[in-house]
Amino acid sequence: MEKVDGLGWVVGFYCGEGSLSAHTITINGRKYVSLHLSISQNSFCGEISDTLIRVRDILQCGNINREKNRPVDKFVISKIMDIQRVIHMMWPGLSLSKKIQVERAYRLYNKGQAEVVSRPGTRGRKASSIKHNFTLEVPRT
Repeated sequence: MEKVDGLGWVVGFYCGEGSLSAHTITINGRKYVSLHLSISQNSFCGEISDTLIRVRDILQCGNINREKNRPVDKFVISKIMDIQRVIHMMWPGLSLSKKIQVERAYRLYNKGQAEVVSRPGTRGRKASSIKHNFTLEVPRT
């Protein structure tokens, strides 16, 4: 029961503070696509946000990073399979605007069928990428 209640809490928190974004970049003439599910939280106490630690524990994936020069922590999932699993878990409780955001991000990802950059900030360096032969699909409700 705790897991269901926790997931409902994460869905609500994600709808209010989270985003799913697709980034496309070109390196040496090759197109790369990266998806990131993220939730940001102010953290003025100098400690990593307990709220984001709880999100990570409930979803059982992702990383928490501190932004440079800002008191903001960010929970990020960048592994495609983890993103798809989490979206499928949260889909029934997502708001309409979040469902539209997911559809747009998935559409951008699916258009970039070549390779996926698994880490942001690889511009100008050799990209760590994986080939994929699947298409992300929006859950059916």
